[in-house]
Amino acid sequence: MPDHILLHIGMHKTGTTALQHALHDYDDGQIRYARLGHSNHSIPVVTCFASEPHRYHVWKRIGATRQEVARKVAFCRERLESELALPRKRLLFVGEEISLLPTAAVTALSATLHRSGAEISVLAYLRDPLGYVTSAFQQQVRGGQACYTLPRPYYRQRFEKFTAIFGRNAVSFRAYAPERTAGWSIISDYSGAAGLPPRALADCRSNPSLPLDAVRLLHLFNRTNPQIGSETGLAARSALISYLAACFTTRFTIDPGIVAAVVDADELAWVEDTTGIPLRAVPGATDPTRAEAALAAYLDDIPPQAIDRLRHDLSLRSIPHDSGDDAASLVSKLYAGLLAAQEAARTTPAPKSASA
Repeated sequence: MPDHILLHIGMHKTGTTALQHALHDYDDGQIRYARLGHSNHSIPVVTCFASEPHRYHVWKRIGATRQEVARKVAFCRERLESELALPRKRLLFVGEEISLLPTAAVTALSATLHRSGAEISVLAYLRDPLGYVTSAFQQQVRGGQACYTLPRPYYRQRFEKFTAIFGRNAVSFRAYAPERTAGWSIISDYSGAAGLPPRALADCRSNPSLPLDAVRLLHLFNRTNPQIGSETGLAARSALISYLAACFTTRFTIDPGIVAAVVDADELAWVEDTTGIPLRAVPGATDPTRAEAALAAYLDDIPPQAIDRLRHDLSLRSIPHDSGDDAASLVSKLYAGLLAAQEAARTTPAPKSASA
């Protein structure tokens, strides 16, 4: 059984994916990154402790049945118990969606971890609201969001239950600081907090931001196409996102006046009072309805150059299209071509090896 458990709980958009990739399969005999079947521990932890795991977006997106999800729950629980039985100095868990678990699920998680007899510490990273909202919105568009509603940080809703259940002294808060400090790295900062040896983890960037016109076109695609509930469909969507990310370069930003509409000054005050970390307020006070309209106008303003690029690449890929196709039709036809390629790859038999 581990002497100490370090439970990282996010928040979202604080370099968690890069951290998970760097920690994958790490085990130096003293410190171990828990092996739960997925390097993103949000997936197994939410699957284990959600009251209705079949409603978890990860399983809904691939069309998993209740029976399939029940088997996943059993598998994840077995892996978790197995990890908690291993003799290590420190066992590490990293998953940003853990912060979104409801209170009852956090209570159950706490009980399970405490049964191991280990000392438990909870670690949370906090990001300034402007950076968080901008990054989280483009991530939601990646995931299929079709509306013009900006995500709220919900600092208090995420973290207060952890201080209540685990105890305030067991929860550490750190500032996600690349926007504040030159050269700051989530990998090196977390490594120090986790007691990892210097340079034990490779510092590589994961999940880079989408450019502006990629966000615009993907948001348009989300609005005009049904959600894809199959592994082949998800693979084609991933290929579409990769294509759009490579086509454009202008950085995606959102006007602070729009973001201000979803930032609660009382929440920022709670963060500073609770953690001692002063988050940067967002200037301006836009009415939420006007802010949503301004965001819609911004996202819907797809420039002619982006449409021309789609036409050009469809022609290069020999994907049929018409000269009168608008942006929605073009991006849908591109996706259809990528989907056909994915389906063909899955149905093409592997080449037989030569006989000896």
